[in-house]
Amino acid sequence: MPVRSPAFLPALVDAILRRDVGELTPDAVRACAEFTVERVGGAPSVPRFGLDLAATVAALLVRTLTRRPFARLDLSARTAWLGRLERLPLTGQYVDAVRSLALTYIYEAGATA
Repeated sequence: MPVRSPAFLPALVDAILRRDVGELTPDAVRACAEFTVERVGGAPSVPRFGLDLAATVAALLVRTLTRRPFARLDLSARTAWLGRLERLPLTGQYVDAVRSLALTYIYEAGATA
């Protein structure tokens, strides 16, 4: 069953991968983002509620302070916001959860080229 996701999560995955892994092919980033969206969307209801709440807080925080959605920021701004979001309690744990899923996909798929 396809899971709808705002552009925030794929953009967050892209920022995490570019900072933590380095250069990846666009196809590898897209596949990783799809994997992450599926896993977040397929989480049981209570954890998914927490993930959705944290994502909403993070997306609203970025959008309120920059007046632009996270996905429309350039890469350097996304990376800077990634660092800021990591320092906050709720959004930091969300970033950690997304990073765990993204890195799991990358290293299991061997998509680091």
